[in-house]
Amino acid sequence: MSFVEEFPVSAQVDDMGAIEVTFRHRFARSGAEAPPYDWPATKTLGSSQLALVSSREVTEMLDEGVGTSEATYRGAAFSKKFVFVEGTITNEPITAHPDFEDWAGTEDDPNAENAIWEDYDGRKRFIQFRDDYALAGITTYLAPQWTFNLTFMSDDATSALVPGKIYSMPSIPNFSLFNGLDLLSTSVAQEQNGAAWRIQVQLLGAPDWSSDLYT
Repeated sequence: MSFVEEFPVSAQVDDMGAIEVTFRHRFARSGAEAPPYDWPATKTLGSSQLALVSSREVTEMLDEGVGTSEATYRGAAFSKKFVFVEGTITNEPITAHPDFEDWAGTEDDPNAENAIWEDYDGRKRFIQFRDDYALAGITTYLAPQWTFNLTFMSDDATSALVPGKIYSMPSIPNFSLFNGLDLLSTSVAQEQNGAAWRIQVQLLGAPDWSSDLYT
């Protein structure tokens, strides 16, 4: 008997594009013991680059004169962004409202008819709205906050977003509702999947993140 054959025996692809393939290697041998097979560190299946994650000798398939070994490889068959969006509200100071300047003015041009401003360390500081103004007594407001959780496959871990930086909305079908938002990355998780990486990113959406604070 003289032969060597190697072929995939199973493959699984999840909805993110992560692929796991098990290969079987059968070869002719002499003697009772099959020598361990040295699986290569990487393989190519179609357009997918795969990396070895485990291997074993298949003793339950032991035939006289035949050695059998199996190995599992992982990588990415494709990359599809999965997005989970959660909307909530936060309590913000009234000075952070996008229309605050229209109501109360600015420290350089305060609106004394609607608001009380006082001198503080050589500058004007907002104190409160005047009692006869429609917003009298209001110091905070409820602001919408969108949290985006993105999961996708990547060939390179360095392509992941960096926490603490501002990003534009990724191109995702049917997400035009959020096109006016900037996204601040708050956390990134990277899990190796053979020759690829599964990336999980959390971002907070807001109309405008300060580029002075987040670059």
